[in-house]
Amino acid sequence: MGGRAEDAVKHGVLLAAVLILAAFLRFDGLGVPSYWLDEILHQYLTTDAAAQPWWRWIIGFSPEHGPLYYASQLAARPFGSSETAGRFPAALFGLATVPLVWLAMRRRDAVTAIVSAILLAVSPLHVYYSREARAYALLMFLTAALMVVLLRARSIAAACLVIVALLYSSATAAPIVAGALIVAGLSAFLVSERVTRRWYLIVAGVSAGALALFPLLYATKPVENAGWPAFPVLDGSFFSTLMRMFSVSAMGAHIGGRAAVAMLLLAVPGAVALVRRNRVEGVVIAGMALLPLLVSLATLKLLNHFYAGRYVTPSLVGYVILAGAGIAALASAILKRAPLVLAVVAAAALASQGWKSARTEAFQKLDWRAVAAKIWRYAWPEDVIIADQPWSEVSLRYYLRPLPKRATLEGVPYVSVAQAVSGAYPAAWLVTAGGDNEVRSWMCRYPMVLGSPLERFRLHYTGDFLRERAGPAEWRAASAAIGPRLLIDLAAAENRYFDAGWADPEGFRWAMGTHASVAFPRWGRRDRTIRMRVLPFHHGSLPPQTLRASLNGRPVGELTPAPGWTEQSIAVPAAVWRDGLNTLAFDFGRAAAPADLDPKATDHRQLAVAFSWIAIEDGPPAAPGQVYSPRLASGAFIDEQTVWRNSRTRFPPASLRRQPVEALIGRLGFDPMEIWPRLARGEIRLDNIVETIAYGSDCEDDHAFFRRAFGILLQRPPEPAEERELAKLPRVRAVGRMIKSDEFRRAVSATAPGQP
Repeated sequence: MGGRAEDAVKHGVLLAAVLILAAFLRFDGLGVPSYWLDEILHQYLTTDAAAQPWWRWIIGFSPEHGPLYYASQLAARPFGSSETAGRFPAALFGLATVPLVWLAMRRRDAVTAIVSAILLAVSPLHVYYSREARAYALLMFLTAALMVVLLRARSIAAACLVIVALLYSSATAAPIVAGALIVAGLSAFLVSERVTRRWYLIVAGVSAGALALFPLLYATKPVENAGWPAFPVLDGSFFSTLMRMFSVSAMGAHIGGRAAVAMLLLAVPGAVALVRRNRVEGVVIAGMALLPLLVSLATLKLLNHFYAGRYVTPSLVGYVILAGAGIAALASAILKRAPLVLAVVAAAALASQGWKSARTEAFQKLDWRAVAAKIWRYAWPEDVIIADQPWSEVSLRYYLRPLPKRATLEGVPYVSVAQAVSGAYPAAWLVTAGGDNEVRSWMCRYPMVLGSPLERFRLHYTGDFLRERAGPAEWRAASAAIGPRLLIDLAAAENRYFDAGWADPEGFRWAMGTHASVAFPRWGRRDRTIRMRVLPFHHGSLPPQTLRASLNGRPVGELTPAPGWTEQSIAVPAAVWRDGLNTLAFDFGRAAAPADLDPKATDHRQLAVAFSWIAIEDGPPAAPGQVYSPRLASGAFIDEQTVWRNSRTRFPPASLRRQPVEALIGRLGFDPMEIWPRLARGEIRLDNIVETIAYGSDCEDDHAFFRRAFGILLQRPPEPAEERELAKLPRVRAVGRMIKSDEFRRAVSATAPGQP
């Protein structure tokens, strides 16, 4: 008796530790990620469910999820409508499933029970759906409850209750009930006791009856032209992804391949060990692991419906028990007298391969909350926000709704309509996420101001964002990107600095009329020098040309340039400069048309002075910088709590050199004043900030992308061989390869090779 009591204490302590771990994984930061589209839609449906008459709760009112799911969601509404409250029922169901798995095996094999609980507690797939405000955690909970009932074979009422609960949970519970029907039928055939056989036959009958009710409870018209992908090919790649999903990654990422194979190889002898010990037990566990999976895949294949991992999640419960039984059998074969320690160590080693996924994948949701807040911060009441499809429109509307209205949101799926709508407003914000469509492609004609790899999100602005909407953060970013010398090349075909008064380029550019101006960003008040290369329009009948320069409306100098090309300079004191956009204006003493002075001339333009370039210098001449496409440059990144979560860095904060890193931050489009202190404190990582170069870059071809990436990171164009090699990689990985180079390390790190 003493030994059994001691074992019970050990198992109790282990189970308590497992439950604490499971609770941490499911509840920590539960409300940090914003809802994604499906969660938002079901929040709306939950609100609608509250208004349904009582009889609709019996016959059903949704084609996807059942009244029990919506009842669980409504039960959390008294605690608010936050993401934490909405996901709390799923997290609670997920946590409760762990002791149910332990309970299912406790009396049969205590080692298998605790090992299975460990594997489920840390399962990335189970953690992921325990942190979503949808029905899949509830389904896995009910699957575990059904397995407990089937293994005990005692209470008909309990079996009926679980099966009815499955019926009222979701349409996707049908494969679970189908699995119960087959398992109960096989178990009735295998058992010898008359009472137990009768029990299983009744459960099989109840399951068959419930299965017949699914089409009635979830009756819906087929959706035509939904744009969904077809069912995938069931090839090796599909099953490899499935194997990883059930072991090391809820998203089926290509990681932990050996661990995934090991878990599968353990599940097979686990099934054999269960069947050898008790045929009914083996049928129940293996059946509830395989049958819901096979029925789901067969149904999706038959309907040519798109596949998603959530449809097969109920099979996870049986799968971890099979793997747990395999580990327990192996541990018993090695240490017959004390297999518990070895089994727990083996389970912990296996579970550790999915730990990172369990801690990060559930957070990999686009932060629509942050996106809405950023647009709201910069939008004006007369603006329009155009979303290219329901995916982006519904998600954005949900998070814009609590904010005071600042712009009109429109869902526009057609290019012609998008053009008309954007043209009817002074400025438009263009939002795209999800799949491809013609409007998404059309948006590429406008500069992107925000992007994320999640949901392929991009935000564009139809105007000149830097001039029209930029604040201190954007101006500081632009000024840092430019560096100590801004060169305005007037021979360039396009130039964002021009105001009025300029002709088209012809190797230089004429100022026409008696007034012309440029506007450019600078930050920090200090003495600066304005230099320029000029050529006054000259004719013997004309008086000498004069040039009066003013900065931000204040005169700063007057020149009388000699005929021919000359360099001129003006010293401008610190007091005249403005933090932000500075306007440099030129007023000329005269302007004349060549055709008015020479009968042979055909040029009727009123010409004053030709400019080759204008340089604004903080100090001694230096290489000019370039302003790249600006982003919304505030310090809160929309990917900070999602894509970047728990990532590592190759650049410890102590190794970074402040001046070049601040310039790099500016070239990336972010505010050095806000970002550098956070980098130095280790709150964010340079690697993550740098990879934003690739976010939303699908508007660019490879050549344009790599010219921009090399310009930002290394301040040079790529060599052809470099471009060809990097183009073979996904763009985020290509950027990662670039920052591994000694060239980049020397630029930003004080500890790089060859760096003093």
